[in-house]
Amino acid sequence: MSTQHWFKSYYLLLCCLLIAGCTTGVSIQETAEVYFNLGNAYFELEKYNEAVKAYTRAIELEESFARASYNLARVYLLSGEVEKGIDVLYQELEQDGDNSVILNTLAYAYTLSGETGKALEIYGQVLQRSQYDENALYNSGMLYWEEQNRQKAVEVFTSLYRINPEDENVLYNLGTLEIELGDNDRGIRFLEEYTKKQAQDSEALMILAKAYEEEKFFSKALDSYEAVIKLDPKIPQAHFRKAYILLTAIGDSENGIKSLDQAILAGFTENASIQALMADPDLVDADRVLAFLDEKGFPQVQAGDDSEEALRGRGGGL
Repeated sequence: MSTQHWFKSYYLLLCCLLIAGCTTGVSIQETAEVYFNLGNAYFELEKYNEAVKAYTRAIELEESFARASYNLARVYLLSGEVEKGIDVLYQELEQDGDNSVILNTLAYAYTLSGETGKALEIYGQVLQRSQYDENALYNSGMLYWEEQNRQKAVEVFTSLYRINPEDENVLYNLGTLEIELGDNDRGIRFLEEYTKKQAQDSEALMILAKAYEEEKFFSKALDSYEAVIKLDPKIPQAHFRKAYILLTAIGDSENGIKSLDQAILAGFTENASIQALMADPDLVDADRVLAFLDEKGFPQVQAGDDSEEALRGRGGGL
């Protein structure tokens, strides 16, 4: 049944119950349930004002209607009335202080309001009750990352990895975090697992390729950049890094210049990276590369130029 039909059915049922209630004594609990379901229908239709009215009426009829209170809080959060949502959630906690669903939602509400410290505190309360609560672990890990506390984020996501080593989001996050922390070996391991599952994720492939390149796994780096290019030939950085490897580590000037041309055609304009390439002592056929770049209109940089500007750019494209 479609949401629209569902809504109409509950609306008609509500009308029938209200009419019948005048003569047959329909219970308050039954009427409250109908208002609750009506609120759910409005919720699904994203008619949040109407959903608030329906849930509020259900709670007025039955004060202990926990499901209606919880959904009312969710409506407030989704409609941007975060403070009202927080107030309702605290009222719920007065009745059920150990409810991890309510606590997780409250932590999420504080995240929405920008109170990261408070959100982490409440996720911590959840984890004190259940150290394996995946929702609290994942969200707290993301918050630590957002706060630039990468080491703590790694600890949290490592706990999640032990619980579910097949979780793709955890694999991606761990791989990226480890690389940001400078541990390319661990980062590569996690991202290799991730890209086996998500071979179409060009962003992850770029991060993996960069790590391979830094570790001088040039063949693997080329494979990853080529995979990115197959997915989206309009990513200039993938073409340029491929060209850089071919023109330096591999020594293939013919294909290197072709890749450099593809990078420029795709919109590559990073002069600092070009300067780094020209300053690289392993650059092959430097005069030919320089002539090509001059033809394409890049500022002239002499092969092997060790000027201050060139040195600042060395490796800058990585």
